[in-house]
Order: sequence, then structure tokens, then C-alpha cells
Amino acid sequence: MGTPKNVLNYDESEFTDRVASEGFGSEGQKMYDYLSARVIGQERAARAVTNGFSMHNAKLSDPTKPLGVYLFPGPTGTGKTLMAEEISRFLIGDDEVAAPLTRIPCAKYSERHRVSELVGSPPGYVDSNKPPILAQHLIDEPHFRVKSRPFLKEAFEKKGKKSEDQVVFELFEKLGPYYSVLLFDEVEKAHADLHNTLLHIIDDGVLPLPHGNATNFANSVIVLTCNIGAREQQEMLTGKGGGMGFGRVVSADDLSESAADARDQEIYKRTLEEIEKLFTPELVGRIKDGIVVFRPLSRQQQRSVLELMLGKLQDELSGKNGAQAIPLTLRFDDTFKDFLLEKGESRKYGLRPLKGMVKKYVRLPLSKAITSGDIRAADELLFKVVNGQTAIFRKKRPVLIVKGLSPPKK
Repeated sequence: MGTPKNVLNYDESEFTDRVASEGFGSEGQKMYDYLSARVIGQERAARAVTNGFSMHNAKLSDPTKPLGVYLFPGPTGTGKTLMAEEISRFLIGDDEVAAPLTRIPCAKYSERHRVSELVGSPPGYVDSNKPPILAQHLIDEPHFRVKSRPFLKEAFEKKGKKSEDQVVFELFEKLGPYYSVLLFDEVEKAHADLHNTLLHIIDDGVLPLPHGNATNFANSVIVLTCNIGAREQQEMLTGKGGGMGFGRVVSADDLSESAADARDQEIYKRTLEEIEKLFTPELVGRIKDGIVVFRPLSRQQQRSVLELMLGKLQDELSGKNGAQAIPLTLRFDDTFKDFLLEKGESRKYGLRPLKGMVKKYVRLPLSKAITSGDIRAADELLFKVVNGQTAIFRKKRPVLIVKGLSPPKK
């Protein structure tokens, strides 16, 4: 039996240069660095997303399928939604106020008749004249808004007899194609019809709509979040679930590398078991490679998140991102940071309470001091803890001496 015609003969001895294939390349590295710096402690998720875009950047991904489909299970307050937001900021526009993505709160679509709001109602049915939430122009709108800002003013000035709607539509056509990020939040709460809709999107990359149109998801990133496995993960971390034998809360920092890896594998296995109980095999099979379990953060990682929050406040006060707050310089004593971390630590709610602590102990007292006039522009402030209570101290203001004037006599 001869060698098939499409198989080339080769001499293995000629292949001597080993190719490096572990890195991301410049574009991929930029994405990984951005995501891992914005979403603290979830480097595995940042790596999974970047791996998907490495294939896209190399033109080796399927051009008819979504750019990536990811399921982020894990406890609340660990950064699952934030990861989706930061993906959209990286791909579309770094807007600190509102992330440019389409968010689908799946708890709202737990009943079959509500799912029609996403894909549209057939002609003749109630609300059949309303565009579905997953219509092409709506999922692309966040990227369109970012791209069109430089052109809108000039276009409206030169529109002549054209209507504003015509100008916007022409710009929409001119500036495409667009990236889009769709976040299906708490997907476990959605009706099975929504899960079937996801199957169409993932499998075909195209979703037919009732009025004959179709939405193309070839340039879309699909992120599904859920709280599945959170209870099992918490039991393992506290030793209540047995199996791994930890009788107290043990962070990965306290374990050997092999023990930490073993615990991670066990957490992934148990979470996947819960996912397979809830979702159909068809859906799990299509997203299995994109499942990344989010984990609670260590104390040091929580501190990094806190410093990120405080840094964003400083940016606001420095006028970055178009903020118009009073310019101030803020310093935070280590005891003050420890105080916020202790107040904001919650194994049930993750890092969500920490944001409330920054509001209560930093933003609110700072606001009161500004409005009362005790803090003025260009002041330098130190936040610290005194006798168990938080306090703000202002750096002594320099005395202004006007030349030619003598100080008042005592």
C-alpha cells in the first residue's frame, strides 16, 4: 500500500530549531497584563481569555463562531462580572463609568415568555414591533458609540437635509465591524429556552430572529457567570466538606505547590459535577473548555484590590478620566487599610462589602470635610486609625508671606 498523495515525505533530522509556543505575543501579553491587573487574583481566567484571542490574532480561530465562550462559576464577589466588564473595556473602550457591554440579568428571564424579549416575538404577537435585545445593532451599540464620538459632531453639522437617524445609520455602516461582549449574569437562573438560545449562538455563531433578520456573533465574546459550586468550594476551604482534610481556613499561600494544585483540581472537579447536574450535556460539552472556576482571594490579594479601589479614588481627585472633583492628595496608613479589610471581609459576599467600607470610611467623611470647608483644593491628607476610630489628618498648610509686609506685632 503506497503513501497517500496528500502526505509529504520529510527528513526528521532537518527539523532542529524548536519553536517557542508558550508566550502570548505582544498583543496577547498586553491583554493578559491588562486583565490580570484589573481583576486581582484571577490570573487563570485572564489566561483563558487571552489564549482564545491568541488564536484570533493569529487568524486560526473559526471565523464563523464567537471569539470566545466562557463560564465563570464560583462564589459571589470574586470578580466574575468584573472580568466581563474589563474584557469589554480592553476590546472596545476604557470607560470607567459604564463598561461597554450588553448585560443580560438571567434571573429576569426565568420564565419562558420573558425569553422572547431577547430574540423577539413572531409577527402578530405582543411586542412583535420591538427590536429584540440580541438584535445586531443593539449588541454592537456600545462599540459603535465609542467609535463614533469623534465623528458625530462633524457629521451633524454637515448633514444638510439628512435626518439624525440617517446620519447615525450611515456612521454605523461605515465604522463596522464591531466587537461586542455579552454577559449572561447568573445564567443558572434562566429558563431552559435561554439555554437553547445559547446553543444556537455557540454552535452556529448566528441567531435567526423572527422578522427574517439574524444577529452575527462572530466578533462577540460570550461570558456566562453563575454561583454554582460556591457552597462546595466554601466547605472545602473551611474543611467542612471532608475529602481534602483541611480543618481550618487555609489559603493557597499556606500550602505547598502540589497541595495547592491538588485542592484546585478537586474544587474544579466538584464544581463541574454541579454544573453537569444543572445544564444539559449539549451545553456543557460546548463550553467545557471555557470553564474557569473563580476562587476567593487571599488576604494579600484583598489588600491589592483595596489599593486598586483607593487608587481609583485618587485618580478621580487628580482629574483623570474627565473627573471634575476637587484636587487632593490622599495617603493611607497601613493600620487604616487593615481596618477597612477587617470591616469589609466576608466569606459569604466576597469583596462586595469592601467597596461599601471605602464609601463609608473614605468617601463619606471626605465629602463632609470638603463641603464644610475644612478641606481645600491641593490639600494633602492622611487617613489613619486613632484609638480604634478612623481619622483624617491634613498636612500643615504653608504660611503665605507677602514681601514688604511685616508680621503683626504681638
